[in-house]
Amino acid sequence: VGAGMSHELNNALNPARLRLDELAMEGRAPSTEDVAVLREYLSHAQQVLKDLIFAVKRPAGPMCSLPPREWLSVARRLVEPGLRAVARLEWDAREGEPEVYGEPQWLVQVAVNLLLNAKEAVEDGAASRRGEGHIRLSLGAEGDEAVLRIQDDGPGLSAAVAEHIFEPFVTSK
Repeated sequence: VGAGMSHELNNALNPARLRLDELAMEGRAPSTEDVAVLREYLSHAQQVLKDLIFAVKRPAGPMCSLPPREWLSVARRLVEPGLRAVARLEWDAREGEPEVYGEPQWLVQVAVNLLLNAKEAVEDGAASRRGEGHIRLSLGAEGDEAVLRIQDDGPGLSAAVAEHIFEPFVTSK
């Protein structure tokens, strides 16, 4: 449980650290937009902490049917400023994207985690081409299931990691 909580909190705080690093490297004072984005990152981290603290004590949150724009837009807004120096994020938004039944905060968290993983993969594979990476987000349906795809042009997983990727706490980091 501790490892899971640490992972979730790190994923929520990492974009704020990256944004601050970006400001420091550019040597400029934060703009109003920077402050708003940092505040949103910190609020998101705070919400993750609240959710994790009460996860054992509370029943599942308010589950509902959500159009993709309501949760994927939030995830994109949280992550995109930190991606700009590394990759271009494309959302292959289509009419008739399936609604997803779930808890909004957790859907946002899943999308944020996957986007941050894609960013790190692009950084690993395109360090010499800074800013030329690509990340593509799409949501579609396969039968009666919604399928979220986040593709990047990073180097991919090694065969050893790929073999165990769906086991708890397996990572290449």
